[in-house]
Amino acid sequence: MNQLKAGATISYLSLGINIITGLLYTPWMINSIGRTNFGLYTLAMSVISLFVFDFGLSAAVTRFIAKYLAMDRQDLANKCLGLVYKLYIYIDIVLFFSFSHRVFLHPSNI
Repeated sequence: MNQLKAGATISYLSLGINIITGLLYTPWMINSIGRTNFGLYTLAMSVISLFVFDFGLSAAVTRFIAKYLAMDRQDLANKCLGLVYKLYIYIDIVLFFSFSHRVFLHPSNI
């Protein structure tokens, strides 16, 4: 039970630090690079986050890998990781062709 309380406390502390950091960082960044460049920065970070978005898979993978290793089933852990790798490759291929089609075939619509 103490470990659960410590985990919850650390989680809330991390959330608070992220909020405070964002509140302090945003005005400083706007003053440093200007509103227009900050807008471009925000847009670029949004596009980049599309490619590193994990659809909640990291938590699921962690859970199942820990479960399989606790059961001493390395074969199931390997199958789980293989499935996740394939899924990420398929997602990357779809995103790549979606964006490259848009950029290379219809560049005036960007």
